[in-house]
Amino acid sequence: MFRVAFGRLAPAAAAHPAGVVQSLKTAGGFKAAFRESTFWSSPAVMGTTFLAVLSLPFIYRAGSAVYWTKELRKLNAREVINDRFNWLHTEMLDDEVTKQCAKQTPKGLQRIGNTGVVV
Repeated sequence: MFRVAFGRLAPAAAAHPAGVVQSLKTAGGFKAAFRESTFWSSPAVMGTTFLAVLSLPFIYRAGSAVYWTKELRKLNAREVINDRFNWLHTEMLDDEVTKQCAKQTPKGLQRIGNTGVVV
């Protein structure tokens, strides 16, 4: 579908190879193209300027979304790694406490209360 649309647009684009750049050169450069008398009489410069001004909010929003998505992915990765280190530290402490408690308990069977339960 896009090939057909671009194929239709290609001959029109080929007829005006460098419309904006060429009109800027014929207008006398960038500074001269934006003088009021030249600006309003040159449709290529005027149209390009208005399209740029109208599309700028959309481009800014898209760029902002890309930037914040990238930053939040980095933050999320750091938080996951931090959570894993916290979990590992807690488990290591738990293992040390279990090891020390196992050293302090007497060997052999123990009777718990008067219930007759032998551990």
